[in-house]
Amino acid sequence: MAKVICICRRDGGGDSEAETRAKVEHLNRRLTPDNIKPNSPVIFQENGVTTAVLNPAETPARHGTSVCLGALIHPAEDWWRPRSAVPDGAYALFRSDGDAVELLNDAVGSRTIWYALTDSFFIASTSQRAIVAFLGSFEPNPNVIPWMLSVGQLGPDNSYDRRIRVLRANSRVLLDRSTWRLTATEMEDDIVPEERSRKEHADGLLRSIERVFDGLDLDPTKWVLPLSGGVDSRAILYWLKRRDGLRAVTWGVRAALDDKGNDATIAREVARHFKLDHRFFETDVSNEPVDTLFTRFLVAGEGRTDAVAGYTDGFKIWKDLFDGKAAGVIRGDECFGLRGTAYTAFGVRRYVSCLLLSDYANIPGPVIDELPPQSLPGHLAQREGEPILRWRDRLYYNFRMPFAMAALTDLKASYVEVVNPFLARSIVDYMRTVPDSLRVKKKLFVDIVQKLGPDIPYAERAAIDTSLNVFKSKPVVEMIQDELGSPRAAAIFPENVLRFVRKNVATRATDAPARPESHAKYMLPKAVRKTLGEVTGKPRGILRDRFKKPALDLNVMAFRAFVISRMHGILEEDTRAFVSPRTPRQA
Repeated sequence: MAKVICICRRDGGGDSEAETRAKVEHLNRRLTPDNIKPNSPVIFQENGVTTAVLNPAETPARHGTSVCLGALIHPAEDWWRPRSAVPDGAYALFRSDGDAVELLNDAVGSRTIWYALTDSFFIASTSQRAIVAFLGSFEPNPNVIPWMLSVGQLGPDNSYDRRIRVLRANSRVLLDRSTWRLTATEMEDDIVPEERSRKEHADGLLRSIERVFDGLDLDPTKWVLPLSGGVDSRAILYWLKRRDGLRAVTWGVRAALDDKGNDATIAREVARHFKLDHRFFETDVSNEPVDTLFTRFLVAGEGRTDAVAGYTDGFKIWKDLFDGKAAGVIRGDECFGLRGTAYTAFGVRRYVSCLLLSDYANIPGPVIDELPPQSLPGHLAQREGEPILRWRDRLYYNFRMPFAMAALTDLKASYVEVVNPFLARSIVDYMRTVPDSLRVKKKLFVDIVQKLGPDIPYAERAAIDTSLNVFKSKPVVEMIQDELGSPRAAAIFPENVLRFVRKNVATRATDAPARPESHAKYMLPKAVRKTLGEVTGKPRGILRDRFKKPALDLNVMAFRAFVISRMHGILEEDTRAFVSPRTPRQA
């Protein structure tokens, strides 16, 4: 299912229920990618509240106008009631009655909820575009620009519209309908390891996982498992209570099928072991016009991420799953720890992809100075006495998961529902009690999974193309240049910023094959590189962080500017979605 919209009218203000229904039905088509025909929306209206699910594969858990996307685990009977207990699970939860409307998310914000309050109505949605359409105007948020340029996402607490707020991870927002006031509550997110033996920690985590899967009530014939060659998706297979009829899919470039030891070949072996119907999808670039592909990418994800490389097949995978009537996918996003370690504050931010423009060696100061100031919000900064590894994992839970990973989920959720069992609140809460040493490299989780079998090695390489070549092809560069040369882009970006970006994307454009490179390749003096080659472990990591200054691929930066400009255009069009309260404008 694609989106949820919840609208509460104040004292009869705003649109009537009939007018709201007409707008919702129009948005159902407008917000859907062009390569599928959406299912009819499901609309619930009661007590001045309208809640709608756009393009539903199945009707989600609901009671009255209360709706949950994702998975509730062993929910109480009153899970739907505002002010009731916070349920276990991984979800975006909208609950309402005659007295209040409440928004809740899970411990890591795996599903994003946006909201806005006016004098006549309150609106919350998993779609920024839906909110802009109902507001009838667009007020650009300039703080998006430096964050999108530096990390390829909107950044902490940012929406494209300055009036739209985002529900932070592990939070709840309550609208008291009698006073028309909002109250936001953030729940505890500290990582506080408890004294237990390694076995006791393993037993406790295992009990948490088993309880979640005991409460995961999914029909395996309607759900699909994206299967990689790694530990996470394989672990889901172990714990699923029912697998009969479950389908598995893996995707990557065509050449991956001939590469032993990568995701494609290992996943195929795992699927064969579990006797699963398994299909490999090729993600080689579609032959559709690039403008069509990239517009579809922006419609599906609403411009929240630059991670287009996995979708250059034109979303064929997700269209096929939608056309095949799949209810959704069971993903292996998880909270069990990160590879490697970090030794400095910069190392932490680098690890969770939270670099500022000022962190890059090749972005001139005058360019940065013309943009809004960029810094890490106080609630994400390292706390007094907080060990570096705990801060890193807290930042992962509260920055990387809700702003980067949730944006990737949005891309898929335009076609199918998404469930992330390993992000259930009870599992995340347990992991917050695990010592640092057992979170590094997911040691505790791997301890558990390795005992479950089968004896099939894990993949050593990804099947997808992780290079940046997609941003360097001639058609893509021309598309970027056309957009950045438009009056719209000139109105968004300072002149010197736009000149810098356009100049560098033009000089870096090439049709020649390029070696894979990262978004942020380090530029270290030769003497330092030699020193790094002579040391290992902590000293090497500290030296790397001290002599930081990575280089940002400027074609990537230009694509991010393209995303901002195009999304401004899309959002401006959304403000004109409704010609009148009764007559929607055609998309």
